Amino acid sequence: MEVEKREEAARRCEEYRSMGYACSESVFRALAQVFDIPVSRELFITIWTGAPIQAIPHSAR
Repeated sequence: MEVEKREEAARRCEEYRSMGYACSESVFRALAQVFDIPVSRELFITIWTGAPIQAIPHSAR
């Protein structure tokens, strides 16, 4: 099953890349999706902007 999950993550990563996402963002999205990792919008914005959640305006959350 582990091999299947890796293959699924790789496939989804390529799908995200083909949609124009950056490599690192594609990997993050694919792994979160395949391994059912809940990712809040705030966490996602923080990871990709490098800003602490407190610095992100509420309108962008």
